[in-house]
Amino acid sequence: MPEKPTLVIVDVKKTFDDPAWEGPDGESFPADLMHRTALASLHDESADVVSTDEEIARLG
Repeated sequence: MPEKPTLVIVDVKKTFDDPAWEGPDGESFPADLMHRTALASLHDESADVVSTDEEIARLG
């Protein structure tokens, strides 16, 4: 896979835990779900989404 211009290190910053995200219909979404969903939307489309350990290994 070609390298993307943006690098996101997944474990550097996480979404805050409280308050939980709430949609317009009042449904709450846990912060961890919001974090993982945001990363999934970037992965393979517009960014390289990797862990700290993966990036350290890649820099080798």
